[in-house]
Parts: sequence; C-alpha cells; structure tokens
Amino acid sequence: MLKRELGKGIDFQTFLNLADLYVANCDWAEAREQLDYADSFCGGSMLKRAKVTARRGLICYRSEEHAEAVKNFRQALLVKPGNLTLRSNLGNALLQLKKFKDAKDEFARVLKLAPKNIDALLGAAEVSIELAGDSDPDQFQIGVDYLSDAIEYGWNRPSGSKCLSISETAKIYYVRGYARTKSYEADASLGVRATLTPALNDFRQCKQLDPKDSKAPVAIEKITKFKRRRMRESWLEVWGPLVISIFGAIVFLFVQLDFFFPETLLRDKGPIASATEYGSLTFGSLLFMIAGLCLPQVLKLKLVGIELDKASVYHVSLPSTLGISSFSLIETGRSGSLPKF
Repeated sequence: MLKRELGKGIDFQTFLNLADLYVANCDWAEAREQLDYADSFCGGSMLKRAKVTARRGLICYRSEEHAEAVKNFRQALLVKPGNLTLRSNLGNALLQLKKFKDAKDEFARVLKLAPKNIDALLGAAEVSIELAGDSDPDQFQIGVDYLSDAIEYGWNRPSGSKCLSISETAKIYYVRGYARTKSYEADASLGVRATLTPALNDFRQCKQLDPKDSKAPVAIEKITKFKRRRMRESWLEVWGPLVISIFGAIVFLFVQLDFFFPETLLRDKGPIASATEYGSLTFGSLLFMIAGLCLPQVLKLKLVGIELDKASVYHVSLPSTLGISSFSLIETGRSGSLPKF
C-alpha cells in the first residue's frame, strides 16, 4: 500500500514510513535502502535530513553498532535539540558503550524537562545499577526509585509518557527485584539492617504478570532458601556472641575476686591461681569478651551473596510517522522483544 503512494508528491514521507516498517521487521538492509531513497529527497532541508539521521541511529543501535548510533543521534540532535525521544535514544546508546556518566547526563536532561518520561526513567535506572556494580552500592536504591516511578507512571497513562504492557512491567519488576537484592547484600555487609522481602515481592509480581518468565522462579527459589538458611544461622548472631561475652565476663570477674579478694570466696589460704596463671586467665577472658563483641561483625562480613541472573531494561523509541502510536524496544539481557505498534 505504501509503495503505491510513491510518485504522488509525498515520496519523502513514504520512504520514511517504509523504513519504519522494515525496522519493525528487523530488515536492516531494506530499511537502510529506503532511508537512502528518502535522503535523496531531503534537498537543503536540515529537518528532513535529521529525520533520516535519527532512523539511521536506530538501525545502528539495533545492529549493535552503538558508536555509529551515538554519532547519528547526536547529529540529529543538532537540528532537533528539544526532541526528548532522540535524547533518550542517545543515552541508551551511550549506556551500551559503557559511557555511564555521559548516559546519565542525557537521561537527566530528559527528566528535567519531563520527569515522567518512561524511557528516560528506565535508562537512568540502568545507569544507576551499572554504577552500583562499580563499587557505589548507594546507586542501587537510586535505580530502585527510578524503576518504581516508571511502574507508577507506566500504569497510569495520563501521567506517564507511554503505557507499559504487562510483559514490559514484568521485566521492570524483575530488574527492581535484582537491584533490591544487591542493595540488601551491600547493606548487610556494612551491618545495616535490611530485608529481602521487597525484592521477593518484586520477583513474585514478575512471575504473576509473566508466567513464562524463566528468571523470576529461579530468583524466588534462591531468595527463599537464603532466608531459611539465615533464620537457622540467626541464633549464632544473637545468642553466640552473648554466651561468649558472658562466659568471658564471669571468668574475668572470678579471677579478679580470687586473686585480690580471696576472702570474698571464703578462702583463707589466699588465691588458687599464681601470678602467671592470673595473667593468663585475665588475658584469656578479655579475649573471649572481645571475640563475643566482634563476632556479629565477623559473621556479617562472611555473608554469602545471592547469585541472580542480571537483566537489563532499556527502551529505544522511534517517533511515529504512520499516524499510529510509536513503537518501543525492550531488551532483557541480549534478547529483545519484537517492536509493537
């Protein structure tokens, strides 16, 4: 139907529409060919050329040519600096190149103008999780906040920039559960009271929304086993240090009374322990008391991590030119879902 429109004076837009359809079908060669045709109709129009360049950036991104995608997105932004979709796409391409600071800046620019932009919220969350993995665990909670906002606004169409599907929301729940799990591990290693219940609830939500998801059930099983093991070991953290400290204190007190005040123990012949034995018992009891006080911290340092499959959620959007809603790509790991119209 589109090809029958060629020659009617709207060839530039028709070639763009054809390119969009080929992108939706992941036919990169045909999509590039249609963009070449569209480029020949740009003339001196910078706006038309920017539309072509933006789509070239998307094709490069989907073809995992991320450096070239960044180049095209930036070139298009020179003409359309206020286009938030382009800026979000640029942030995602920078994210794939592991240029986290630059990606963070791009998403921040979008969220400053549109704080409820779903694509930017997901991209900013991805950056935060990556930064948290680079020895900045506080970023996990920041990522959780971004994902929570994305879920809230994505389910409330009038407030968010787009409406999330059920499968998309399920993937976001998984990523939030992952971030919360890693945040728990970081807090527990520092002795901060934390809980895995919110993370477990996120994985359960993911499983409920998308029963075909293979990662959520594994995560639920691992966390459940981990919580049971921690409950069995909790007595060591609570009662073990207390028993050791009390035992050391009793020995310390008895030795002092026996050596300095034997009459208090109803002894008339002086202390039982010699000076050498007194020193050994005193020093040993103090060591037990110190060990009891330090044992909780030692146990927390030995906290075994929860190995979960890492997942990524990022959107790369293309403005609609077909008179219907634009499509978005959501990827988890290296596999991606088909774009939706």
